[in-house]
Amino acid sequence: MSGPIDLNDVAKDWGYDDDLAMLEDFISDSLVPGVCKVCKFSTEVEPNQKRGWCDDCGTTSVVSVMVLADII
Repeated sequence: MSGPIDLNDVAKDWGYDDDLAMLEDFISDSLVPGVCKVCKFSTEVEPNQKRGWCDDCGTTSVVSVMVLADII
């Protein structure tokens, strides 16, 4: 299931119309959406997370949307 991550898909999973609305909403939060680069599982992570643990597939592949969007 690996492949490029579409931030708009992540935004829709979190109830937003698009990625910009999601990023604006979480810009100053201590936890933000993160997505696994292997299985696409989504969870909350620290804004600067680059290798977070995925509870779904058991890898250290969860990346913050802030990192994916090159904000951090």
